[in-house]
Amino acid sequence: MVTIGIAVYTVRIREKYRDEKFLLGAVNPPFHKMLGAFFRALNKEHAHDEDGQLLQRVARLENDETSFWGIIESGEYGYSAEGINVGTKRQSYQRNPDDAELLPFYFRIYGNPDNDTAVLMLQRHGPRGIYSAFVREMRRFWDANYVKYQLDFGHLVPAKVLQELTEGGVRSIKVVSYNVPSDLYDRFRFLGNMRDPGEITVEFRAKKKALLFPAAWTRRNARGDGPIMELPDNLRPGYIQVGVEYKGKTRTMKLDDPERIAPYIDATEALKIEATGHPNYKSINRYCDELMDDVLSQLGQG
Repeated sequence: MVTIGIAVYTVRIREKYRDEKFLLGAVNPPFHKMLGAFFRALNKEHAHDEDGQLLQRVARLENDETSFWGIIESGEYGYSAEGINVGTKRQSYQRNPDDAELLPFYFRIYGNPDNDTAVLMLQRHGPRGIYSAFVREMRRFWDANYVKYQLDFGHLVPAKVLQELTEGGVRSIKVVSYNVPSDLYDRFRFLGNMRDPGEITVEFRAKKKALLFPAAWTRRNARGDGPIMELPDNLRPGYIQVGVEYKGKTRTMKLDDPERIAPYIDATEALKIEATGHPNYKSINRYCDELMDDVLSQLGQG
């Protein structure tokens, strides 16, 4: 059975080129009104990302005074494929490059106008998710309607998860920096084995059977020692790669893509799965409604 996961994110509003965050109801038009316009536009017509070769649309939309939720259908195109029936082992259909297979993904977003943080939940279907496509389209809509403000996204991670991952402590850190200044590159251009002149890598390793620093770093970085942590969405350019010793093995956490370490919640066992292989809408809606209450409570908004 395919794993059905729920990933949780934050959304904030700030003035461009400044760090100050605004209450969701302080901008004009308010955040909730903008969300309504955004989702209704996606409900009316497919968003077509030609560069990413992707279609998406809101197939089902519900809302109340603080939240929107429903189903987004999303799928890529640009390649052909042969469909084989697993029972007969014979071809059952032929996918063409112009065909986009739209999968249904549940979404829910809560944004109290008196808070400065909205909470977004997006379903994952096995390895497939819609975060990047959804955020790209939401930012495009936002930028077309708000000249002064921009959206910031973050990834909510249970602090306990990172603490358990780093139970054995950090053994190595690799820092990769891009866009090296030209004068620095010119100074070291005699290094003929430098494959990419725009990249510098520095790696720190602990001595054998030693640690660079203990696992307490995750607890220190957890805001107020709370049960949940937030990872920024803008960890690029460059990245940090952390080697972690956990249960006798060294595992690598690569921070160039927060999706790699922002774990989703496995909701598979709690959901009713239809014959289509997708969650029953009522069951996933009820699950995410209860999960939202839990997340908001952990964030101090409950």
